[in-house]
Amino acid sequence: MLENAKSAREKFVSDYLGDLIKDNPKRFWSFIKHLKKDDPCVADFKVDGQIISDSGTKSDLVKKQFSNVYTREDLASIPAVGHSPKPTIGSLIVTLPGVIEQLTSLKPNKASGPHQIPPWFLK
Repeated sequence: MLENAKSAREKFVSDYLGDLIKDNPKRFWSFIKHLKKDDPCVADFKVDGQIISDSGTKSDLVKKQFSNVYTREDLASIPAVGHSPKPTIGSLIVTLPGVIEQLTSLKPNKASGPHQIPPWFLK
């Protein structure tokens, strides 16, 4: 019964998304973003047969694990990187007319950038 419900849901979502990407791409990407929401919590640990669910204790366990795996390097003996083959960026000149031009050219229907501010808000 549960397997039938799962496959029915998968078929519905597949059909729904197939139609949606053609008819309304904005709504399609909104649905995909909703599906990708991650749970930021760290799962409980089982140590010596005991379940650890306290955040502080889990943090200490992770810290202990990483401190055992990674070593602390001597920062005084790091060699110099030398000359970079990539050119450096010169001074940037930001003007009010330039900013206004960039803001007015924004397409309000597009997705937010890495700053998570929607273009319609900026415009």
